[in-house]
Amino acid sequence: MSRLMKLLEESMDPNVSEHYKSSLNDRIVEVRVESAELRNCLLEMSGFMDHVTKLATASAEISYLAGAEYVSTSMCERVNSANREVEFDKTKKLEEQLLKVQAEFVQRMCNEET
Repeated sequence: MSRLMKLLEESMDPNVSEHYKSSLNDRIVEVRVESAELRNCLLEMSGFMDHVTKLATASAEISYLAGAEYVSTSMCERVNSANREVEFDKTKKLEEQLLKVQAEFVQRMCNEET
């Protein structure tokens, strides 16, 4: 996403030649497609993570009820650790920044055409 933002900002530079702008636009499209594919993978992984969390929580509860407190505690700690490792918040902030840059890009392109 940061690559896409950099390309968008670079293409809005008034000192850029038309030929270079054309190649920038091609790269922007490529990076957008790649970004969309990665975002879909991230959403799918997020769904899997939710399922794994629910399954691990259920297993931990069953272990506790069966008298295996250590296994239950260990499993809960691992689930919490895995959830902390996932950096969805960082991705959301980057997406918000990207949306702002894209909106500015669209506005400038519309103003140039008129």
